[in-house]
Amino acid sequence: MGNNNYKIVRYFQNAEIDSQVMYSGLTLEEAQDHLELPYTKEPGVWFDSYTKEISYTSYSSLGERIKANHNESPPENGMKEVWRKLGYEKEKIS
Repeated sequence: MGNNNYKIVRYFQNAEIDSQVMYSGLTLEEAQDHLELPYTKEPGVWFDSYTKEISYTSYSSLGERIKANHNESPPENGMKEVWRKLGYEKEKIS
């Protein structure tokens, strides 16, 4: 039986600020509803995202966890690629 809980994580553009888990133990619907709220991002500063809560001990690397959780390989440039996909300018994320 798998874990069906999700968590909200706040990611910061400033690489010196660690991401923060804002909420955990949510259903998928609760996590998706959270992202529709107006206070879930500050453009160019931070944004909230959700991810399935999984056991960190089940995988031998971060790459394996990302691949299992999102069914894709991790971005080559880490969060910089995520910010680019969201439309932030290159010079702001270098």
